[in-house]
Amino acid sequence: MKQLTIEITPSKYSFKTIPINDLFDFTSGRVISKKYVERNKGEYPVYSSNTLNNGVFGYINSFDFDCEGLTWTTDGIYAGTLFYRKGKFSITNICGLMRLKKDIPENSIWLPYIQKVIDFRDIATGHDNKKVMTNVIVSSNIEVKLPITSSGEFDLLAQQEITKEYQAIEQVKQELEEKLNVLLKPDISLQ
Repeated sequence: MKQLTIEITPSKYSFKTIPINDLFDFTSGRVISKKYVERNKGEYPVYSSNTLNNGVFGYINSFDFDCEGLTWTTDGIYAGTLFYRKGKFSITNICGLMRLKKDIPENSIWLPYIQKVIDFRDIATGHDNKKVMTNVIVSSNIEVKLPITSSGEFDLLAQQEITKEYQAIEQVKQELEEKLNVLLKPDISLQ
């Protein structure tokens, strides 16, 4: 097994805690059926609450959004899972979208960072069929710690560095899970 050293030194950054309601606008999609997708095949992805295949429900010939944002699954066992999106796409009514408010300076928030530091799964309601609806997110008063520069501006470079550290940790976890799965599947043959 290769050795990996990940040094996370939050003390080298200064942070400001901001309510996500001050950073993002929230919306949900529309009803898009499988039949609609089949009748309107195209190049634009439709995202749903599915967490497999990056949440892709299908592809259609139109789009509802042309933006950068984070979608989340609103229903199911993985309700609250966040995905980074950029470009032209649509979302179903069982998928939410959060986009930066128009008054947030461009290139000040790194959305993949936000995806790593907040977890809507923590506020999911229900047991068998969990839900994370927009009103629950807004009323939960979730806050995010954003690195800032010495002048108090959002530090985009620090957000990118921290995101890379999270990704390195996730890579190690994935490799360990794969090795554990091999160990848990003993190859026993009787001859």
